Amino acid sequence: MRRLIAALGEAFPNHPPYGGVFGVAESHLTIARGERRILDGVAAAYRARSMGPINCRVTAASLYDREEGGWRLKQRFELG
Repeated sequence: MRRLIAALGEAFPNHPPYGGVFGVAESHLTIARGERRILDGVAAAYRARSMGPINCRVTAASLYDREEGGWRLKQRFELG
């Protein structure tokens, strides 16, 4: 997963993960909602890098919601 994050950083150098605030990005999945044109551009860049399927073990899922002042954890789901 860190390879994927590094590749995205190379593909979009002006937009480092978390704005460059954190040294190492935590592996996570974000389900995005936004302008179709922007999301299509991200998907095309992903396909162009031929990163292929992502294989990893998921141990938990967290639900966040965007509120005034930033993202807030709503619930965490531990997986068996």
